[in-house]
Amino acid sequence: MTTTIETARAAAVHLAEQGFRVFPLIAGGKTPAVEHPFQVATSDPARADRMWAPVLGDPDERNVGLATGDGLLVVDVDMKPGQDGARSLFALDMQGLVPETRTVRTPSGGLHLYYRVPVNCRVANSVGRLAANVDVRAENGYVVAPGSVTEKGVYVLEHDLPIADAPAELIERCGRARERTADAAPLVDLDTPEAISRAVEWLKTEAEPSFKGSGGDAAAFAAACGVRDFGVSELTCLELMLDHWNERGSPQWAPDRLAVKVGNAYRYATRPAGVASADAEFGALPPAADEKGAPGKRPMKRQGLFELAALACSEVARPLIEGVLDRGSLSVTYGDSNTGKTFVELDMALHVATGRPWNGRRVHKGGVVYVVAEGGRGVHKRLAALIERHQIQPDEAAVQFIVQPVNLLRAEADLKALIAEVRAAGEDMGHPVELIVLDTLSRVLAGGDENSSVDMGALVRNVDRLREATGAHVALVHHTGKDKARGARGHSLLRAATDTELEVADGKLKSTKQRDIEGGFALGFRLESVSVGSAPDGQEVRSAVVEWEAISEFGELPPTGAEADALDAFEDWRGHVDRMCALERVERPAYVFRTADVQMFFADPSREGAKASEATVKRWLGQWERSGRLKKERRGQWLITEGSKGSASGQPVLSPPVREGSTGQHTVSADR
Repeated sequence: MTTTIETARAAAVHLAEQGFRVFPLIAGGKTPAVEHPFQVATSDPARADRMWAPVLGDPDERNVGLATGDGLLVVDVDMKPGQDGARSLFALDMQGLVPETRTVRTPSGGLHLYYRVPVNCRVANSVGRLAANVDVRAENGYVVAPGSVTEKGVYVLEHDLPIADAPAELIERCGRARERTADAAPLVDLDTPEAISRAVEWLKTEAEPSFKGSGGDAAAFAAACGVRDFGVSELTCLELMLDHWNERGSPQWAPDRLAVKVGNAYRYATRPAGVASADAEFGALPPAADEKGAPGKRPMKRQGLFELAALACSEVARPLIEGVLDRGSLSVTYGDSNTGKTFVELDMALHVATGRPWNGRRVHKGGVVYVVAEGGRGVHKRLAALIERHQIQPDEAAVQFIVQPVNLLRAEADLKALIAEVRAAGEDMGHPVELIVLDTLSRVLAGGDENSSVDMGALVRNVDRLREATGAHVALVHHTGKDKARGARGHSLLRAATDTELEVADGKLKSTKQRDIEGGFALGFRLESVSVGSAPDGQEVRSAVVEWEAISEFGELPPTGAEADALDAFEDWRGHVDRMCALERVERPAYVFRTADVQMFFADPSREGAKASEATVKRWLGQWERSGRLKKERRGQWLITEGSKGSASGQPVLSPPVREGSTGQHTVSADR
């Protein structure tokens, strides 16, 4: 018997509309067709419709899985010939444990009885515990939904009744799902296609068969433990052993007796479920892709010196915000409490989501997922203020928010769920997600020790996994340490892994590290109060937005350290230019010089004064330009701006540089 995709697709959408969480099963079968099925499961009808949409015009014939738990319990009664399911159901009915409710008939004649339980009540899955040939699917379980088809027939909604509340005694007899400790928690998501495939192959070829009188009990227990190690749930393990292992021994185990053995293996196993899975052994990194784009093994590859050097001009960074953030990289925005870190990060995120230029810099538009893990109560007003200030239209900003704590200390906690949400957000917004903001680092570290190399290393590794799985830039909002001169607090592993560091302090945003971006920058800002409406009692509701202000690179008095060195170096170079202009009888504003000229000047061993490397000179040139002392004519060529004078104190006498397109005298060219 077959069914059309419209039947499965319509069934999935209809179930989602009723509040059930659905996900795809393999065509004609009962095995999940997707990784992480319980994370993929959705009650959003639109997303369910997309899951079963035709692929390249061909129907998607996958069955529909229905996730249990979260308030839903399903009693699964086995009615196969030779089983006592009907007798057990009658006994349960006589005890008042199975009131009339929504009922699905399975192809083998069995029944799925749906019951509601309190959402905070975690009922355990079980096999035969409630009664012989009666299983329970609840926490982290699933059943095949009506409308699905296997080789044995179709799953049919037999009684379309309201879902009844589970009697308290039924819940008690089912047992509560155990609260797993860290040691006992599964290391990976259970019942993935890869895990089931590996378990089936192992049961067919390597697991020891069971022979009565020759250690048959021990063999059954060992086989179940082996399947569990691959990352397979208890119920699926029983099904796999009955289908692929039982017939290898003699005599074959009765299903109810084998269920007891499997239950014992899962109850008393000494290692976490999934310990033998590939993800647990090597880390659940996204699979590599072969030349055709299909997931596969990532090959080792050696490359020579000139082969790699030839890629210097082809593998260039891709800017997200020009001169500030690169696509796919990692940044940290840090500062003391109440300095405006979140306001600054929201402002940048909004410009990425809309594609509007940010402080005159080009922006690559993309989807944004902003994780508000701290201070969620105030984010509503801040967003309302941004919408009001920038007059954002409803269809303009591709941004979505997750307003709840997220645990990225352990990969098995929230990492995979977050990756799934980011991918779903990209689909919903119609834009690939280019920026993920985690606000703040301390909250996503979930109680870990920021100063521990182990905990910070785990967080960095999981953030790298998030970047690799999504391709997005990840921005962490963090706090300054006790010693402000040392920057963001926590172990140095974080700074080593960071591509861009942005410090927020004293009304300034300043780059303190740029791995692949030439030069740095500094911008001033203030928080401008904005009215966002009135509360029900008539009181005005206000929040704030960032208003940016240009500042001089050398605006602080007196300059110290690197800033003082840069100012002194400029005076030396300006004096040299004045001498050259006098010799060549040209006006200084017309004197064009190259980057190489400045580098040669400061490297000249015959010149008195400190010498400087080429990298230091490049940094100085950037600082001189941003402070208005230089103007870039074209790539690698410069002019000293008219009236550029320094002072012994380092106080600038120039107005700040003005962006291209404005009316100021000092123009920053577009190639920056």
